[in-house]
Amino acid sequence: MILRRIRAHIEAENWFAVFLDFAIVVIGVFIGIQVANWNEDRAVERDQRAMLEQLYADLAPRLEGWREGNEVYAIEEDASERFVLDALLAGTLDETDKARFESGLMALVRWQLIDVSLLQRRMESTELFSEFQGTAYEDILVNLYSNWARTEDFVSQYENRGHDARNIIFNRIFMKPGPYNPRGFTAITPEYVFDELVQDREFRHAVAQLYHYNNQVRAQVYQAFVAVDDTVLKLEAALYPDGNTPDLNPAEPETD
Repeated sequence: MILRRIRAHIEAENWFAVFLDFAIVVIGVFIGIQVANWNEDRAVERDQRAMLEQLYADLAPRLEGWREGNEVYAIEEDASERFVLDALLAGTLDETDKARFESGLMALVRWQLIDVSLLQRRMESTELFSEFQGTAYEDILVNLYSNWARTEDFVSQYENRGHDARNIIFNRIFMKPGPYNPRGFTAITPEYVFDELVQDREFRHAVAQLYHYNNQVRAQVYQAFVAVDDTVLKLEAALYPDGNTPDLNPAEPETD
């Protein structure tokens, strides 16, 4: 219709009408593109908010359980490991404390695990640094992700530092040559002689070293939970500025 009109105006050499019709076409196309872009932006914003609301729903009800569980775990592990160190320094071990001593040895060599993996998987899957770049949520998500990545790196570094000490303890208490294998560790019966361990300076040093490393890791994990808690509160404030947060039921942390 509009093309026929333009052709008729050209044949009639009505250039003003031609220009007017052309302007109408251009403006119409421009408006159509803008509406399409607006609809697309709205769809992206809806998708982003849905993802962030789900992230909040996944994390918020779990944080208290994670934090309390980590505190209990840290206290128990510290006491268990400290018992081993104290027994070696005292040079005595009652038969009734043998199981506790062996439990402490297990705690010393156990790899430190940290799992809020749901957070990392979800944020990696959303292409965080491009999808949320320039939005009000960018700093919150970057801080949340980088904090957990930094903690995982810290744990990994201390695991590597304690590698030789774990091998020493593994070889002494099980009298088995070869490197420490965390998967087969619990299936082997201890065969150590306590008095020999007391006299073994290298063994005592390995115990003290791992006790120190593990406490460093526990302290870092605690700080990580504090930081995650803080950034989740910021996410809550950004998503629900009116304070009308959803009613979330506490849930158990996901495991891989």
